[in-house]
Amino acid sequence: MTITQFLFTLFCTVGFCLGWRIITDKGQLLYFLRKPFDLLADKIEINKDRINAITQFSPINLEIYRLENRILIYETIIYLSKPVITCITCLSSVLGVTIFATLNGLSLNNIHFIILNSVMAAFIQTFIWNIYDKYL
Repeated sequence: MTITQFLFTLFCTVGFCLGWRIITDKGQLLYFLRKPFDLLADKIEINKDRINAITQFSPINLEIYRLENRILIYETIIYLSKPVITCITCLSSVLGVTIFATLNGLSLNNIHFIILNSVMAAFIQTFIWNIYDKYL
């Protein structure tokens, strides 16, 4: 693999991940894909507030157990959605490998390039996203 080919793959990964994150952001065209995960985060906060309110009156309650299980399920769903839609840094893991495999193919000789591509893309796109999010 040449350095030009690697840089092309890296910039394709960064560009695609940033584009995917922007187009699924609030108020954008594909926000409906991200909205359920944003709502789950709100539900987690609501359930934590309920647990705090219940524990003030009764520290041992079956409702607390049910709410804690619900929070665990919500947090697991959000955790699994990070490399696909919600986390700009995590996008480079799944989407980066997919883009690399699409452009260059998968082989044992390319494993170190795949890892390097994903890590470098994560740093670059997080840096760009923080600037975009802060100033725009």
